[in-house]
Amino acid sequence: MQPKPETAIMIAISSRALFDMTSERKVYDEQGLSPYLEYMMEHENTPLRPGSAFPFIQVRVRLK
Repeated sequence: MQPKPETAIMIAISSRALFDMTSERKVYDEQGLSPYLEYMMEHENTPLRPGSAFPFIQVRVRLK
């Protein structure tokens, strides 16, 4: 049963909480935007590692 809009809550989770982007952030912090973008394009087909909020989302998705 779906909640009514007036009683529903919205939960926002940042991508950094959903995925562990420690190494990606290190590239950005140490080398800047251009190397970061290059790094991200080189790794665009590599799945991101789960972050701290990932298990919460997995549970919520399974309950539907």
